[in-house]
Amino acid sequence: MTEEFPYPPRVIVPPGLRTVLLGLGRAVLSAQPESIPHFSAVYFSELLRFRAGVCVCVSDVEEHCQFHSCSESAHC
Repeated sequence: MTEEFPYPPRVIVPPGLRTVLLGLGRAVLSAQPESIPHFSAVYFSELLRFRAGVCVCVSDVEEHCQFHSCSESAHC
């Protein structure tokens, strides 16, 4: 006897979430940080700071973090 489960509800992904997570994923793979949660916090802090400026392009934030190597401080 097999049980049938209804399909899970459809999830609506907010606009931009996929792009932000892909950017974070690339940055994590590139930097190979010891602490992904800490790296993510620094990455998103930099993203917020960068968004307050002229450009809001995620790839520019990745380049900024790679250039400054996203040290342990929250300010790359």
